[in-house]
Amino acid sequence: MTEKNNVPAVDDIPAEQQTESTKPKRTDEDKFHELYAKRDKLLKRLADVKAQEKSLDKRIAALNEKIKEIERTRLLNMCKERNWTLSDLMYVLESIPEGMDFKTFSKKVTKKAQQTKKEEHDDQI
Repeated sequence: MTEKNNVPAVDDIPAEQQTESTKPKRTDEDKFHELYAKRDKLLKRLADVKAQEKSLDKRIAALNEKIKEIERTRLLNMCKERNWTLSDLMYVLESIPEGMDFKTFSKKVTKKAQQTKKEEHDDQI
């Protein structure tokens, strides 16, 4: 102890008290079990994600089926409204690029129908 401040000097404190308590060293066996636990946890998360992905795929497939059904109905109604034959429909379908959505297709069909009506009207004059 120093006499001035009544505070023990660093040299007077035992070495055991000077260092903070340290964690015991982990063995390889402990590390091994910890790694297995982490891996198992990640595998479980992966399985959950895959299950959720399958569920989403099923929902998307169901929605696609509903869309196709509605598109077929709308297409049939469009043909009936315009008194189209199968050859008329095939002509329109062949002129549409692959991958076009139904909304764009519907606009294109309406445009073709208007052109056809205009040509028929011009022929009558």
